[in-house]
Amino acid sequence: MSEKPGFLPALIVTALLGVAACQPAPQPTRLAPSLPADTIYVNGTFVTGGDYSGRAEALAVRDGRIVALGDLADVEAVAGDNTETVDLGGHMVLPGLSDNHVHANAGREPLMEWKGGWISSVPAWVREATTIAELQDALRQEAARRPAGEWIVGALSREVWPNQTLPTRDDLDIGTTDHPVLLTRGPHTTVVNSPALELAGIDRNTTFPGGGEIGHDEFGEPDGRLFDAARRLMDGVKPASPGASMTDQEAVESLRGLMLQFAEMGSTSVNVASVRPHEFRLFQMLYEQYGDSLPRAVL
Repeated sequence: MSEKPGFLPALIVTALLGVAACQPAPQPTRLAPSLPADTIYVNGTFVTGGDYSGRAEALAVRDGRIVALGDLADVEAVAGDNTETVDLGGHMVLPGLSDNHVHANAGREPLMEWKGGWISSVPAWVREATTIAELQDALRQEAARRPAGEWIVGALSREVWPNQTLPTRDDLDIGTTDHPVLLTRGPHTTVVNSPALELAGIDRNTTFPGGGEIGHDEFGEPDGRLFDAARRLMDGVKPASPGASMTDQEAVESLRGLMLQFAEMGSTSVNVASVRPHEFRLFQMLYEQYGDSLPRAVL
């Protein structure tokens, strides 16, 4: 029986245990000599989510499925000459998790982990701004680096900027009116300043029958906040995103990297929200090329 030191990466561990989340943990079982385990994992804390209540010392896997769990001696009984032993170094082993709402943006927009959550990529110039005054200072500094009239595009954290504290056009105008400004906050909210509203032709009489909401101030004027589908009023006016110039294969590779990041955090299945009809083919390409190594995805 060969032995491999070190511990198994979280990606592999969670993938192996994904099946344990939906069925009781199997009891130690000796397999026929012709069917030995491929791998035995030892020196870990095994949390099955099933009926197994004892403290397991080892776990055996064959063909990607758990075949034995329990005392070390019982699990080692299913080993063969080519079975690999992996020392987990005391790490915890969990069943694979299912995340029921993620955004992948068809691989064309970056996502990043920040302050405990996945959010639209927040550029460095605005990342540390957590108050209106700090945001205005950040806008002034960014505007000083750009020629007048050039768009300033950024993002805000949903955790730092809940709906009750979102800036308005007036807040952004104090930062700059020499540049149109567009800030996204997750997939549902966009905030723009007065020059951006003017370029999009949005005024107090603007309606959007496609859904969503245009925010208004107490005088009935648009306040710069666009929610859900109303964000599309900026389409054709705002700059194209960097991902728009990606080839399909580049978008597929970007999607692959994101899906692997989900897996590294323990998610062996994900529900991907907001996939547009023309984006389905990218996911088809992704799973045709890499499906066996990625979390299962529902679109």
